Amino acid sequence: MKNTLLLPLLLFLSALGAHAQSAAPRDTSGVRVIRPGLEISGETIICPGSLTALKVEGKYATYQWSTGHQTPNLTVYKPGTYSVTVTTSGGCELTGSVTVRYNPNPCL
Repeated sequence: MKNTLLLPLLLFLSALGAHAQSAAPRDTSGVRVIRPGLEISGETIICPGSLTALKVEGKYATYQWSTGHQTPNLTVYKPGTYSVTVTTSGGCELTGSVTVRYNPNPCL
């Protein structure tokens, strides 16, 4: 009689385990969305009366600076936050910004 109860119990537990596995969340750790960052180079501390050149690193299809300029380089003469939006050849937009400040120490 013990064998008669054991087989249905094993079948039930087996089915329950299979159902629990199929309801479990899928492992998506192998899927990655890689979005490259936007790098802006240039001096961010300037002296009054001087300038700095900001440059978007990398090649993009279009450039749109907060000043209205549409080139990879921007010449800056005064402090402020300058942002740029670029469009990749695939149509993705990336935005970055940099803040330029006056040197708090006396400039020579």
